[in-house]
Amino acid sequence: MSTLRTDLRDRPRNPTHAGLVADRYIYNQSKDDKTRKRELVRQVAGMDEPMEYAPFFSRWKEALESLPGAECHEAEVLGRTAVGLGEESVLETSIALHHTYGLPYIPGSALKGLAASFARQRLEASAWNIDGPSYKLLFGTTADAGWVTFFDALYVPGSGALDVNGIARPLFADVMTVHHPDYYQGHKAPADWDDPEPHPFLSATGRYLIALAGPPQWVRAAFDILGPALAEYGIGAKTSSGYGRMRLEMPVSPTARLLTEVAATPRRGWLPYLRDLAAEHWSSMADTEDKRQVAQAIVGRVRELGKETLAAGNEWYQQVLSYLHH
Repeated sequence: MSTLRTDLRDRPRNPTHAGLVADRYIYNQSKDDKTRKRELVRQVAGMDEPMEYAPFFSRWKEALESLPGAECHEAEVLGRTAVGLGEESVLETSIALHHTYGLPYIPGSALKGLAASFARQRLEASAWNIDGPSYKLLFGTTADAGWVTFFDALYVPGSGALDVNGIARPLFADVMTVHHPDYYQGHKAPADWDDPEPHPFLSATGRYLIALAGPPQWVRAAFDILGPALAEYGIGAKTSSGYGRMRLEMPVSPTARLLTEVAATPRRGWLPYLRDLAAEHWSSMADTEDKRQVAQAIVGRVRELGKETLAAGNEWYQQVLSYLHH
């Protein structure tokens, strides 16, 4: 089988589009010959990024950041991803590649689906059930669009895993092994003497620009859901094998930093530690829900340490308690 036009086979070629090469540059492949497919996967994984991509990405990012209500953060692949693995391809397995530039990307629909699934399964508040008001407003319904737009996440230029020559490669020549091929084809029961059958496929590495747009509070809520979803669930195929895990990089808010410091209060020296934290940081916070949240964390940590009686005689602790009760 060949997907390469006959009049192109003998001409010198220097393709720059990975998707075009993967779909149209395999030739002389028989049904039982995996060599050509393996060679093609290696060829595609070794391709350089198109020189036109970096300027396009800069324009794309600039356009997103100029949108009202848009917020952008990068996410790093912790290993590899396999997004679009089940799509139709001459390689039997596929991968989501940008139509114009042939580099991996993550469809916005995949990000939205992951966040929605995580919200339904992991968020305890009833508002995030599939029929809950928060869920409907953020993700939408069959009749109404959600308040947050999930854009496609594009590959950040030069962020791929380094090859043996120190060159960043967005694609990786991967392999999956079927240990009992006859069993999965319905021919016979699995046995210890079956011949494992390796299948080459492409996976992706690197960092991706995740962009959401909408009312600021709902965009932040979406990122708060998407971050742990990417880290714990992963995105794309083969997540049970460790693929698809990503770390979403977002600036830490002052409130989040204070909550982390409260949680890290040592048993020895707890009194000056919390006293200074309350006097220098908590007391200067604006009168908002964030200030109340930090106050609750301080009181909770004092109780965890079993120091509530000792803390009660300190003015700073009385101020914290008074704030919670007014």
